[in-house]
Amino acid sequence: NAYEHALVFFWRFVKLGLALFFVTVLGYLCGIFIMMITGIILGRFNIDLVTDAFTWLSFLPLVVGSIFSIFFIFAGYDIIDRDVKVTEGLTRSFQLVRGHLFAVLVRVGLLYAATGVIAFTLQLLPYIGNVFTLVIVAPFAVLYLATLYNNLKNLKTS
Repeated sequence: NAYEHALVFFWRFVKLGLALFFVTVLGYLCGIFIMMITGIILGRFNIDLVTDAFTWLSFLPLVVGSIFSIFFIFAGYDIIDRDVKVTEGLTRSFQLVRGHLFAVLVRVGLLYAATGVIAFTLQLLPYIGNVFTLVIVAPFAVLYLATLYNNLKNLKTS
C-alpha cells in the first residue's frame, strides 16, 4: 500500500514536470512571437536581430517564459499539501500568484540570485563544494519557497 502511494506521488510529479516544461515552452514561444511582432512594428525584424544575443528584443522570450513559470512555481507544494491532481495544483498555483506576481517575482528572483552566488562560491571548494550545495543551499531554497507558498495560501484564505 505504501509502495503504491509512493508510486502515485512519483507519477504526479513526473506529470507536473512535463506540465511545467510545456508551460515554459509555451511562454518562450509567446515571447518569440512578441519579439517578432515588436521587430516588425519597429521595422527592424531581420535574421540578424533574431540571432544577435545582445539586443533587448532577444530577452523577451526569456522574460515571458520566466513569468509563465512563476505562475506555476507552487504547484508541487500544493500537490503535496492538499493531495490533489496535477491540473488542480497548477490551477491553485496560478490563483495564489495572481494579484501578487510582482512580489513573488522579486522574492523568487532574489532567492535564485542569492542561492546562485552561494552555490557558485561553494563550488570553489574542491570535492566538498557540491556536498555543501546539496546539503545547505538546496534545502534552504525549498524551505523558502514552501514558506512563501504558505504565506500566499494564508493571504488568500483570509
